[in-house]
Amino acid sequence: MIPATVPASPDRSVGAIAVEETALEGECGEPSQVAGAVTRRTDGVALIATGLPLLALNQVIVDGDDATTAAIAGAVAVMRERRDRFVVSLRMGTDDRFVPFIAELGLRRDNQQAVC
Repeated sequence: MIPATVPASPDRSVGAIAVEETALEGECGEPSQVAGAVTRRTDGVALIATGLPLLALNQVIVDGDDATTAAIAGAVAVMRERRDRFVVSLRMGTDDRFVPFIAELGLRRDNQQAVC
């Protein structure tokens, strides 16, 4: 089992969402800044895989209501192939439907910390 966390985002106000989307666009829009980085968005799931030691730079982020289990599984597969430590980020409440699927992928839920 690859250690990963599924942190919940406590603040889903319009301002917080706008900041998150802007930050995500910035991170996903500049993959050439880190050699070997992979960043993409597919079916409501963003993948940020830099290989750098910060978990925030190695994430599978469910960021759209159109997210699919196939897109999550695909992004997790990329992270596992790279053998980087990573987190899967879900939106509290909105993405609860994916919690059982995350467990099926062999990942554990951890709401207490972002690092496991």
